[in-house]
Amino acid sequence: MNLWPRKDDFFSGQVMDYVNDFADTFMYRAGQLSFIGEGAVLLGLFGLIVLWKKRRKVAVLLMTLFLLSSAGAIIYFNVPPNFFRSMDRHYLPSFVIFAIFLGVGSHTLLVWLGSLRRSLITTVAVSIVIAILLGLPLSQLFARFDQVNASNRNVCHHFAVDILEQLEPNAILLTGGDTDTYPLWYVQQVEDVRADVTILNIHLLHTSWYLDNLLQREPNFPVDFGEDGIESLRPIAWSDSTIYFPVDQPAFDPMLPADISWPDEVGLEVPPTIEAGYLLISDQFILNMIKTNRWQRPVYAAASALGSNLRYLQDHLRNEGFAHLLLPVESSETGNGPLAKNLLEKYSYESLSDSAVEIELPTGWAYCNLYGSFAQLAMSQFEDGDTTAALATLAIMNEKLPMDRLQPSEQLAANMEHLESSIRGEETE
Repeated sequence: MNLWPRKDDFFSGQVMDYVNDFADTFMYRAGQLSFIGEGAVLLGLFGLIVLWKKRRKVAVLLMTLFLLSSAGAIIYFNVPPNFFRSMDRHYLPSFVIFAIFLGVGSHTLLVWLGSLRRSLITTVAVSIVIAILLGLPLSQLFARFDQVNASNRNVCHHFAVDILEQLEPNAILLTGGDTDTYPLWYVQQVEDVRADVTILNIHLLHTSWYLDNLLQREPNFPVDFGEDGIESLRPIAWSDSTIYFPVDQPAFDPMLPADISWPDEVGLEVPPTIEAGYLLISDQFILNMIKTNRWQRPVYAAASALGSNLRYLQDHLRNEGFAHLLLPVESSETGNGPLAKNLLEKYSYESLSDSAVEIELPTGWAYCNLYGSFAQLAMSQFEDGDTTAALATLAIMNEKLPMDRLQPSEQLAANMEHLESSIRGEETE
């Protein structure tokens, strides 16, 4: 936890972030129906008062839970300004509790109106109250349907299918976040897309329940921790070390250039996972997997999982687009054939240029990783003397990955522009 110092002004930044999400949930504040949203909050407060008078212990319990899940969430998450992801899902428990107050208030009001002597006035009053109560969810539905309608948000689905379809049969894929894990699980489990692939989230590998579940589903998964098993795994003290792994002939085609031979062993320089000098469970598991697997199953790392993760593998990961293949030779020596095939033939890029389809920010980042892949391919073609092919590759990049839709960083956009200008300059000369 990092509760102090606060990453944003507590009241004007963090508290207001909660207030705005609360208002978006309960208070429809646009046009002539604004009073309906305000009525929802008043009914909620009325319900709390009713509970306080009739069932005080329940009211105290719910109010305590409400404060813990609202003020507690604000304090605990310590959200920085302009955070890339909405925190509304973390505030949801407090919204659910307030909805209980709203339900109690609505029920109490209807019961009271129903107890009044039947007359035209009471009938009209009950009808108006019912109409307002129905108007609360209906106003939200009509006002915000376009915001929550995800029926045409298929970019993440295409990403998940593309990354799975590029993998060799029976592959193992190391992932590092939500976008490169959960959509892939969905298309595997629901749509039966590449169920032969094992997806390992490197952050979940720290947890015993995840490892237990993995080995229950795949008893023959290539790891061997001896008699102690995975229960013995703990972070261990570690310093920079080179570990050598035996390498068998692969059970898949690694598509290496003819002049590259397959080695008998490979050495990996493994630093501590954290600066304090420890090797965490996830890295111990991955290293044991590499040792046990001996390149019988192809192992990939999702491009979005790299960076500060898996540093000991990065010199041996051949860029193939969305996923990088682990090889027992330096990746710089292994060519760009698979990369070219995936970028120029396999990937669909469907809906990226359709302005009517929303691109969620994390999915957009996954596609932004491909700018570097296109640049690598174009530079390789240029260095081989094929300037025409290099420019054609960049033209395809500009067509398939529209920058006005993906919104890459200014630095990345400038780098792509500079690369194309450099290649065109050489062509002119």
